[in-house]
Amino acid sequence: MSPGAHKVAYFSFHVIAFVMAILYIILHGKRYKLKRDLKILLIVIVGIMGASVQILYMIYEGLFGVHFRNLAHTFLLLGPLTWWFSFTSETPARRNLDIMGPMFLIAKGVSGLGCLFWGCCCGVPVDWGIYSYQRDTLVVPMQAFEFAAVLILVLLLNLYEKNHNYDGRGMVYGYSMFGYGIIRFLTDILKDNSKLVWNISVDGIFATLFIIAGLVDLIICSGKPHIKERKHKFERKHRNA
Repeated sequence: MSPGAHKVAYFSFHVIAFVMAILYIILHGKRYKLKRDLKILLIVIVGIMGASVQILYMIYEGLFGVHFRNLAHTFLLLGPLTWWFSFTSETPARRNLDIMGPMFLIAKGVSGLGCLFWGCCCGVPVDWGIYSYQRDTLVVPMQAFEFAAVLILVLLLNLYEKNHNYDGRGMVYGYSMFGYGIIRFLTDILKDNSKLVWNISVDGIFATLFIIAGLVDLIICSGKPHIKERKHKFERKHRNA
């Protein structure tokens, strides 16, 4: 493939990932009884996150002096944006978070496959790996391994949601953040990228933040639902009766 073809393939997977994320919100939202206007506003959140990647890029370029750009880090803004949206729209925040959790995993997993063509985010050079356009050698296909791990996590989360009757307590979002942070941290150690300390790069540091965010959410959501969310649940129960 030519350099131009590599770049087209790379960005094509990002477009596919964005489309799949929106479709997931629309289709999966039906299980949570989302209304049409709510779906549209949730899609707007995805757009805001995509635009904010440039802001995050400038922040950690200034902090670490690293010229590095990664859309995955933008998903750290997912929680605050969803809480803000839920507050302004007076909708259950935890329910909204549970819908957004697996969505960002799907978006990141699919977009990561584009890195296979661009040759970034790859593993260390080996004799049995796949060819990296940027490294001009065979490397461990960490992008494929990360995608497989994320896919398994999404399937497990969907099974968890089904077994808990889509209760929307916010636990799914917490597990999404925590699980992705673990996956990202482990794969970062094996990637052939610029390390900051020990064998950890900027990716590894952000992966730790995902783990912390997931744990905080799980601790908060493991208690009783917020009073407004209990009210919505009560109203929904009597409306369906």
